[in-house]
Amino acid sequence: MEKTNAEHRTVLVTAFEGWNDAGSASSLAVRTLIEHTEALPFTEVDDDFFYDYRDTRPQQCTALGFKRIVWPSFTFYRATISPELTLLLAVGPEPNLHWRDFCTTIVGICEDEKVDLIVNLASIYESNPYTRNIPIGRVDGSDLSINENTYTGPVGITTILNLSAAQQGQKSLSLWADVPEYLPFDQCPPATLALMRSLCAEVGVESMKGMASVELATQMWTKQANSYVEQNPALAQSLSEIEHNWDVQQSHQQQKVAASELVDEAERFLRSYDRCDWDAEGRTEHTHPLDPESLPSSQIKKHLKKFGGDDTNE
Repeated sequence: MEKTNAEHRTVLVTAFEGWNDAGSASSLAVRTLIEHTEALPFTEVDDDFFYDYRDTRPQQCTALGFKRIVWPSFTFYRATISPELTLLLAVGPEPNLHWRDFCTTIVGICEDEKVDLIVNLASIYESNPYTRNIPIGRVDGSDLSINENTYTGPVGITTILNLSAAQQGQKSLSLWADVPEYLPFDQCPPATLALMRSLCAEVGVESMKGMASVELATQMWTKQANSYVEQNPALAQSLSEIEHNWDVQQSHQQQKVAASELVDEAERFLRSYDRCDWDAEGRTEHTHPLDPESLPSSQIKKHLKKFGGDDTNE
């Protein structure tokens, strides 16, 4: 499929039912988009090679008065969002077998369709308070470096797909929603809505069709959650503790981010005057980067005040 507009983007959005789909948040997001954008199917991955039918069983249904067997498959749909954006929406069960071959197949479809970016939607159960905004974690599939927040442990198919895409030079990322684990609901519309909003931010649109229905479902879900908690005093007490711990954690995180930004700003400030001497006429001779005499007193006071380190009056 050739691109006719240099600004046009094709983005594949995936959701895998199963381990990566707590509260059906990710699959509901993609299925909502499929329904409301009137997306049309164009291919699927349904090889017996990938599914163990004892774990992911075929379903019998009726169509036009006849029995029909629906086999597990990962189906791709195409939706035109705007002249600048096409979404390929893919949803289905996480494969049971041969993940590397499965992901190679997906990346091959991306190459055929000239996909610019893969966005994997996923969700996981956590102990976050449902009374706060659903947090969304973002994993850059092309970033193979490690840091203090690098996860170690069991992974889902999205991790393997990201690695497979990176090996082929295909850009990808995963968006993970935290679903409250202590509520007995099959679905979590707030997490679905959070994923859809994050997807909008990633592809550069303000909203998408179907989000209004998810917003309404979120309001109804919240009322049900409030009622359930009110009827369970022990859970209400536990939720209060979860909220407190969450707020403290968020406060610490904000302070950490602010401190990091402060350090970056200080480093930029010092580098801007690195090895330069100042006088009334401007920069002249080179000098030591941290020599106080190399900086105008007004500049020193301005930045020390900004960093909370100067109480003198100018």
